[in-house]
Amino acid sequence: LGTGFTSNHRPWALMKSYDVGNSSLAHRVEKYIKKKKSRVFIKKLIYDDTLWEYVIEKCSAG
Repeated sequence: LGTGFTSNHRPWALMKSYDVGNSSLAHRVEKYIKKKKSRVFIKKLIYDDTLWEYVIEKCSAG
């Protein structure tokens, strides 16, 4: 098992998953979401497809 912070908080429940097409974009999206450090943002992201599209567009740009 990993030694990161999230490994100590189990079990996790998968709420939503997305197919972004490639690992490079997936890493940028993950970094963007983690940089927000906001539980509210993550909850909005789960239920708001428009917000998800915005994140993908922002991360695809560069």
